[in-house]
Amino acid sequence: MHIPPKLKISNLTNLQDARYCAAMGVDYLSFSLERGSTRKLAPNLIWNIVNWLEGPEVVLELNAFSLDELEEVKGQVKYRAITFPLAEWDERVFAYAGAVILRTGASASPAQLESLLTEAEQRGFELKFELSLSQPAELAPYTSLCPQLFVHLPSLHLAGQLLRSQAPLPYGISLREEAEEAPNQLNYEALDEFFELYGSLFGQQTGREY
Repeated sequence: MHIPPKLKISNLTNLQDARYCAAMGVDYLSFSLERGSTRKLAPNLIWNIVNWLEGPEVVLELNAFSLDELEEVKGQVKYRAITFPLAEWDERVFAYAGAVILRTGASASPAQLESLLTEAEQRGFELKFELSLSQPAELAPYTSLCPQLFVHLPSLHLAGQLLRSQAPLPYGISLREEAEEAPNQLNYEALDEFFELYGSLFGQQTGREY
């Protein structure tokens, strides 16, 4: 029996969507502090949103140009982890969070990710990866890394295919813009169907019955 993957929805921008995700039992909600991103939120807006939430862990999305903003956020928002592009890797990240999720694609080899995990373990840091793939079959070379992986696929349909597969499942499924019906607006109807599928597969293990 598969261990149910955690669910993460990224780059949320408003309270309505965040509360919907919390009500549906999503495990991780992420908010962007990335300079240059159209999804970037002011720290006080993130605080205003998460202050109304109970249940999900909060994750902050950053890039190399937004690390200094964490100084302001640390005193306002309680967050579980930060995400950071692997291509912009900066060891200063661990000064701000004990848990880091590095975002990358299939261009990163399993050996490269294994090496980073070994280094993090030696230094006492918690490290996971968010791996963006074009289809579920691309996960095969990374099977040994599944306990440390969030997987992002370009559609809810493909994410559902991964959930149904008999192959080892990753630690988590990450949903981004493919979960929206318009910019900054989640597609509740499509997500309801996705959560129903998740509940039908893992409801007995998680207690989530949609």
